Amino acid sequence: MPPGTIMPEHRDYYIRYRQINNLDQSDVVGRVLIFLDNWKSGHYFELDRTPIVNWNKGDYYFWQEDAPHMAANLGVENRYTMQVTVAL
Repeated sequence: MPPGTIMPEHRDYYIRYRQINNLDQSDVVGRVLIFLDNWKSGHYFELDRTPIVNWNKGDYYFWQEDAPHMAANLGVENRYTMQVTVAL
């Protein structure tokens, strides 16, 4: 996520993922976000209306589709994460 990027609060319904993989909604368990670098000033993540900062490389968070979440990079360095969608 480059500096200046804001992803407002949303929920994941995996519509495109389910289409590509021919899955029903009940087949998708949730999503995992893995931080690939230590937290840097201006990097922000919020899950279920709980702010998350000061993470360490390798920390991760899991949520299901109905969990509101958002992300932003208000810093000066790129913010690197990996998302994994978990399905049955």
